[in-house]
Amino acid sequence: MSNRTLAITLGLIGWGLTYVIAKSHKDAARREARLSRKQLTTWEGEGGNLTLSPSSAAAPVAQTDLH
Repeated sequence: MSNRTLAITLGLIGWGLTYVIAKSHKDAARREARLSRKQLTTWEGEGGNLTLSPSSAAAPVAQTDLH
C-alpha cells in the first residue's frame, strides 16, 4: 500500500468514527430533552405540588354530555 492510500484510508476511518460518536451524542441529547420535557409536562399535568384551595375542593365539577 502506498502512503497516499494509507492516508486516505486512515482519514476515512477517522471521519467515520467522529461521525458515529457525534451522532450518538446528539441522539442522546435529543432523547434526554424529550424525556425531561415529558416528565415535566406529566408533573405539571398532575398539579405539581400545589394544594387545592378550599373553594375549588368543595365545588362540584360540571360535566356536559356531548352526545
